[in-house]
Amino acid sequence: MSDDTFPQTTLDVAGINLGAMDTFLRPDLHGILRKLRQEAPVSWHHHPAAGQRGFWAGTRYGDIGA
Repeated sequence: MSDDTFPQTTLDVAGINLGAMDTFLRPDLHGILRKLRQEAPVSWHHHPAAGQRGFWAGTRYGDIGA
């Protein structure tokens, strides 16, 4: 599959928060996940309702399997 078949995102990695539920309603969700896989395969995300608490997200299948 070519790169142009996947949605793109205008967000930078610092602007992505998988802890915010509205992230999953965005039309560029697949572009967001793709960007994380390419640029930050393991990333920290704050949960809005938990103050400074949050979670680590791994986005590469091979990394998680290892």
